[in-house]
Amino acid sequence: MQTSATEFFGEISDHFICLEWNFMKSQEKIVFGKKLDWTFLIFPIWIPILYILLEHLSGENAPLVTFAFIFLIGESHFLATLFFFTGENREYINSKKKEFYLIPLVLILINSIFFSINLKYALILGALMSAYHVTRQSIGLLKLFGGKNSKLEFDIYLFSLFFVGVGFLRTSNQYFESDNFIYKLTNYIWDLFTVVNTPTIMAFVILYLAYRVLKNQDKMNKETIALYFTGTLLYSPYLFTSPTTASVIGVSMHWSQYLTLVAGISVHSGKLNFQKLKEKKITLFVGLVVVIFAIIAVSDYVRLVKEVNLWILIVPLSIQLLHYYYDSLIWRGSEPHLRETVFKQIFQQPRS
Repeated sequence: MQTSATEFFGEISDHFICLEWNFMKSQEKIVFGKKLDWTFLIFPIWIPILYILLEHLSGENAPLVTFAFIFLIGESHFLATLFFFTGENREYINSKKKEFYLIPLVLILINSIFFSINLKYALILGALMSAYHVTRQSIGLLKLFGGKNSKLEFDIYLFSLFFVGVGFLRTSNQYFESDNFIYKLTNYIWDLFTVVNTPTIMAFVILYLAYRVLKNQDKMNKETIALYFTGTLLYSPYLFTSPTTASVIGVSMHWSQYLTLVAGISVHSGKLNFQKLKEKKITLFVGLVVVIFAIIAVSDYVRLVKEVNLWILIVPLSIQLLHYYYDSLIWRGSEPHLRETVFKQIFQQPRS
């Protein structure tokens, strides 16, 4: 009887969640404004285009462009997870000590063990968690603007897995020795894969995605179509260019989307008040510190890479892992507390 009651109330809860999301779906969803939302959240294609142009124009200094993008946009996106760790959410966080305290410590410990054995293992762990994290955000945005659609969500999973797999095949020589079985296997698969040229693969993918849109057009709006293409093709640069460049090209859109979501929540919930920041001159101070640090880091980038103690890298790697993990806890629409403090704060509330 207890199990039946649990199932019954679970169904009732799911029913109300569906009603709430359907109601939200019927409202016009705006974070900062139509133009700004399309520019930074829905279809931020200009960011990878800007990166490609800057990298091309910089010639031998292309690594500096990559570093600048990772530092200014990527690292700020990792730190943006701190938006949730406020007094408002302290009680909720403390009620889940295992999830918010114990498991992160274990995760950092595992990462440190991998790091001490071989840096490559830690990088593989981070890459796997990153790919899952980015894909989940793409699906979450699709749900936010268009509701649940299992077929389109499956496509995002499928093509993300396919393109990330291509990236792994292209980089296996960086992780494994030439006499390693995995290295030999991945190179054999890559040789088979390259029989079909890249334009043919992309043409097939685009045609498939267009077919999906046509079949589901009654359930999609302009925003969901754009988010669908962004989500499915985000990792596609692995087909065309070096893995490092490819990861920045695609994931830079993810960084922009995440920062926009967090900024929307911070502004709409009153946690970020630009007038107060201006009065306290904090904005100018923080901006100046960031610019100075970026100039110093970028200008001395070559020496930094050559002489840095590799153990220092465990700090940003651990921050990244915590970002991936904590986001899996924070962005849960089924949690009542998170619906109130996170999801309902994303969009501007309609005026009465």
